[in-house]
Amino acid sequence: MTSTSGLCSDASDGLALRIVQSPGVLGDLRIPDQGAVLGRAADCDVVLDHQWVSRRHLKIFKDADGWAVEDLGSKGGTRVDSVLIGPGERGNLWEGSMLEVGPWTMLVDDGAPPPPQAIDRALADALSGDTRETMILAIGDSSTGVRNAAWERFVARYGRLISGYARQFGVQGQDVDDVVQDVFLSLHKLRAGVQYDSSVGRFHSYLFVATRNAVRTRARGSWSHHQGPLDESTAEVAEPDPCWDFEWAENMLIRGLEVLQRSMPPSHYDAFERHGRRGERAADVGADLGLTSDHVRQIKHRAMMQLRQIVLSFGDGAD
Repeated sequence: MTSTSGLCSDASDGLALRIVQSPGVLGDLRIPDQGAVLGRAADCDVVLDHQWVSRRHLKIFKDADGWAVEDLGSKGGTRVDSVLIGPGERGNLWEGSMLEVGPWTMLVDDGAPPPPQAIDRALADALSGDTRETMILAIGDSSTGVRNAAWERFVARYGRLISGYARQFGVQGQDVDDVVQDVFLSLHKLRAGVQYDSSVGRFHSYLFVATRNAVRTRARGSWSHHQGPLDESTAEVAEPDPCWDFEWAENMLIRGLEVLQRSMPPSHYDAFERHGRRGERAADVGADLGLTSDHVRQIKHRAMMQLRQIVLSFGDGAD
């Protein structure tokens, strides 16, 4: 459960966090400008009552550099965009950041975008490739070879997202692959018929409607557990869906990590993976890789900033 006592009630102030995974009722939080402590203890500003959450788990605060999170020495740790934030260490919260606390996953809804960074050649090369628009054009191409190549790119980019969402509603086995194919075919029909108008709605929303409709035909009655209407056919009227938003954010992070790995020297990505994501001590990682502890920590910080820039560069969130 969560308690919202002491949280900002003015919708124009504070930091909005949308809860997309929770052991209880889903909802939204708004952290006031003076900050908040989250944890299991009854005197926390936000009470997250679960055995995986420490009594005083983390604090969210705002300073001259923007919104940030600091772990307060929790046993389970705090993650921002899949990266562990250590005690006394700042993790910036930007627009779209994913915050994980125990079994809770929250998305930052209205934070500032990260400051622009100079993109080095390695990262630029890793980001190069087909855009979403060229993929959609290829889906409707008259050449079977071009369409087959578009199918491969579609599965690589969105297959995990669609499959993960389908499994949340009980779709299993071959039916999962059929859902992915059904969504691809719906894009083909869209390309062959009504041209997608990016000014009408987000591609993210259209893909959600197409996926939801495909899952509905194969979920074998489990849609009774799904909140919200199921009969809309356009992105403009799609209701928000926490399950979809979670799968979307996670898929974007996985894609971002793949790009990040291609852009970094192997030893640097290894340092980021071990220290930043697995939580190994910087000194131990540095000793194995011939790096100083400070260098390992710098690699982690830079990788976190680059990861958020990469995810933003995909441009799939809003057209």
